[in-house]
Amino acid sequence: MAEKLTRRQMAAAIAGAASAAIPATAQTASANAGDPLAAARNQIRESVAKMEEVDLPMSAEPAFIFKP
Repeated sequence: MAEKLTRRQMAAAIAGAASAAIPATAQTASANAGDPLAAARNQIRESVAKMEEVDLPMSAEPAFIFKP
């Protein structure tokens, strides 16, 4: 069941995941206001968790081309 995903659909999925992470990030930022390194690490962990929820097929092409 290979479903094709357009670039706009990918952007919408990523934006949805990012907007869902904003309230959790705001709570974490206030809790770790004294330690910026811990706050940054927590934010990265939360962002990675949200990105892992998005199912992106391997057939999705990037929005740019790598040229040597």
